[in-house]
Amino acid sequence: MRIASVLVLILGFIFLPSAVQAQGSATDPVGRPEAGKAYMESNDGRCMRCHGVKGEGAYGPDLAGRGLSFAQFRRAVRQPWGVMFALTEAQVSDQMLADVFAYFASLPKVATPGPWRLPMPENATPVQRLVIDTASCGQCHGAELAGPRRVLGGEGGDWELFSTIVYDHTAVYPKGKMGSYSRMVTWAKPALREGYPNVVSRDDFVPMTLAASAGTQ
Repeated sequence: MRIASVLVLILGFIFLPSAVQAQGSATDPVGRPEAGKAYMESNDGRCMRCHGVKGEGAYGPDLAGRGLSFAQFRRAVRQPWGVMFALTEAQVSDQMLADVFAYFASLPKVATPGPWRLPMPENATPVQRLVIDTASCGQCHGAELAGPRRVLGGEGGDWELFSTIVYDHTAVYPKGKMGSYSRMVTWAKPALREGYPNVVSRDDFVPMTLAASAGTQ
């Protein structure tokens, strides 16, 4: 009788929903796969640009069915290594991280990661290779870095502003979609500073103009 009861408990644990089973600590928020799915499919689901909508991978590694603990997943977001930027609680709450984690845990592991969101152009210049591949900027901002170049042009951007936006992004935009990059990554200051003049010039990208109009109070 006792053996049968133990078997029931073991089987019950094995077939628990992934949102519950995946949590490694009683203090961790309980993830909701459906909420994580909705987030990934929304415009706010910034993870999809590198990891795919279903965690199938692209520029970044595949995350679906990887078997990570929530603590590992959260640390990779809050204190990442390599080329990924760090996201704060103000940008993505621990609850939302748990939701996305539960969604990924509910999916099967992929056989082959998906294609990059932004492939490398055949005629890419060295600076474009830097921002699309080595630094990953293009996966969110596009091959021409249209958004950042408008901001830099509109604010009279110089190297100090540019580097601050890259390395201390969350201080400038606390609730922005991009996080802060580590100065320790391989493409840090020397490569970034070398490419900066071309990022804001017309040597490597199509020309852009900035138009401004009076605002309404």
